[in-house]
Amino acid sequence: RIATTSTPGSKTTVLSDPTVSLFSALRKDSTFDPPEFVLNDGDELSLGEEKIAEGERLHRLCAVIQYLLPGIPSLYYGDEECLDGCRDPFNRAPFDPKREKLYDYYVMLGTMRNKYCALKNGSFEIETPTPDVIFLIRESEEEKILCAVNRSDAEYSLGDVKTVSPLSAEIFITEKE
Repeated sequence: RIATTSTPGSKTTVLSDPTVSLFSALRKDSTFDPPEFVLNDGDELSLGEEKIAEGERLHRLCAVIQYLLPGIPSLYYGDEECLDGCRDPFNRAPFDPKREKLYDYYVMLGTMRNKYCALKNGSFEIETPTPDVIFLIRESEEEKILCAVNRSDAEYSLGDVKTVSPLSAEIFITEKE
């Protein structure tokens, strides 16, 4: 619902229901404008395999958050292949998709977005049990989805036998009857 008020010389538009904006917002985690999570030897930085692996894990965390937030996730050209980014004009060069790196991860996230009503239009809640762990909770009449994101260097226990490894995320789906 949109309410508009006017006074001489100005007009104010107010959303009386902010969820409209929340659920229609475009969610981007990269545009290759700044240097990316992983930089190549062609840039001024050269990282070892350990840093590259850490960059890919961080990229996964950003992607899962982006795809579980309300709104429309945007996958920038090359993110699924962990393209290095660089700077203009090399950040938008043609590439031959190899369907490696994060390709299957993005396919899984996109498939989940299409399959579960909770990710399309379900309620949304964030909990932060620690400064380094967040829970993204999406719920609809059909299912409840909990995504536990752990950005710390230590394993996080959810109780029972469920744990979240360091620098990773786990998604738990409960279908309602």
